[in-house]
This record gives sequence, structure tokens and C-alpha cells, in this order.
Amino acid sequence: MKALIRKIARKVWKEKKLVVLLYHKVSEQLSEFDSLTVTPYNYNAHIAYLKENYKIFSTVSEWEKSSQSGILITFDDGYYNNISNALPVHKEHNVPFTLFTTTYWLNKNRVFWWESVVKNHSSEKRIDVKACGETLKKVMHLKTIDEKETFVGKRIAENVYTNAEWQDLRPMTSGELKQFAANPLVTIGSHTITHPRLSLLDPRAQEIEMKQSKLQLESLLGKEIDLFSYPHGGKTAFDLNAKQNAKQIGYQYAFAAYNGVHTNSSDCFEIPRIHIGNISVEDLKIKLAKFI
Repeated sequence: MKALIRKIARKVWKEKKLVVLLYHKVSEQLSEFDSLTVTPYNYNAHIAYLKENYKIFSTVSEWEKSSQSGILITFDDGYYNNISNALPVHKEHNVPFTLFTTTYWLNKNRVFWWESVVKNHSSEKRIDVKACGETLKKVMHLKTIDEKETFVGKRIAENVYTNAEWQDLRPMTSGELKQFAANPLVTIGSHTITHPRLSLLDPRAQEIEMKQSKLQLESLLGKEIDLFSYPHGGKTAFDLNAKQNAKQIGYQYAFAAYNGVHTNSSDCFEIPRIHIGNISVEDLKIKLAKFI
């Protein structure tokens, strides 16, 4: 029995793999609470290391046609800093990447609600980490964007950011997304309209979030959108109904946000992604060694 288990383990380890990396923000504005931001310096180092040591694919379908294991680089949400700070790095190294974007904030002229939560719990020098975490947990479990923005309060629509903060933390506009998507290194996928926790919604509400965001992006960009990522992305953040909706709506692949690898025998509607924070290249090397 032990010999059989070892044989199976060796086969799985040797099987062709796709390791999908998950980023959100590339910015100098890094706080003690922030696990979503990577500094431009570290991000450049990550991409240089990845290019030198791995095959980097632009899409899952490209990987499927290859005989190699490799990396897929993805971002979630749709921050402007993906244009200002991440895209120049990808141009420099000629490395493709994918952005999964929400559509609600494209022309709202305000930040994502979670950025307002962090701002509301911040003083000049520090963040109330415990209170901020508790508020974020409460808000993410509300069902609708109206409930969330009402809970967060009036700061959501106020100018509580400096110009530098605003540029790094604000969402893209529709015009910026259109220009961004025109770059040949960039692939665009949907991340719903309003970033709900899909497992809290009934199948019809899920369908609206998932289908309408697809249609909105296709109308704006003039191209088919066949990639989707589940907001929040953990195993309890979406359910079987969401996966079935993704398939029926016409997505070809859907991505989660928990550790794992994708293989030829994996579920195309629950592709794991490894969250990469503001870590050193040495720590990135160690993290990836566990998967590829």
C-alpha cells in the first residue's frame, strides 16, 4: 500500500502543472494591515525572477496546448495602480498577465468600500488592526453593495485621500480599462459587478452579478470575456451554484483564491490561485517550490 501511495504521489508531482499567482495592488503605500499590496521594487523583482526561472503563460488555454508546467500571473479588482505601476514592469520584461475586474466602480469616482473601511480605521501613523478586521468581516458578509456602502458611511463618497493615495487606491475608469485591455500583454476577465460573496446570494442573484459583468465588459472592450474569478475566492466564498452559473453563462475558466495547482485533470471552474504578498524573491522562491 505504501509503495502504491508513493507511486501515485510521484505521478501527481510529475504531471504537468499550472501555478496561478494572485496579486491585487502594486504601490508604495504599504501599511501594517495591508496584505494585498506589493511594492513596485518587490514586484519588479518577482517578475524578473519568474521570467528567468519559469515558463509564463498568458492564458490557461495556452498552457493546455503546451507540454510544459508554468506560471499564470493574475490580478483582482481593477485598481488604477495596475496600469501605473504593474503594467510598466510587464512591458519591461515582456511578461503577460490577467486582470479580473469588477464593473460597478469603473466610473463611480470613488474607492472600493474596503479601502474606505481601512481609511476609517486609520490614524496618521497607524491602523486599528483589530477593529478594521472586524469591520471588514462584517461588511463582506452583507449581501448588496447598497448595504455595504451604507454601513461604511459617508466617507465612501468623500475626498479623504491625498492625490497620491487617490491615484494608487482608486479603481480604473472605463476609459482606462479600455486602454489597458488593448495592450497585447493584458488579458481581461470578470470579477462580478459589485464584488459580493457569491455563496451568500441565491442562484438568480449570482447569475446577475456574473452574467451582467461579462456583458458590460464585452460591450466596453469589444471582445469576448471567457474568464471569471470568484470574489473573496476562498472555499466558502462560492458554491456549486456559482460554478454551474459560470459554466452556463459562457465562461471557459473560473478561478478561486486558495493554495493549489491546476492540472489537466483539475476542475476548470475552480482553479486555485496562490496569494502573493509583499515578500522577497527568496521567500517567493520558497513558496513556489511547494507547488512546482
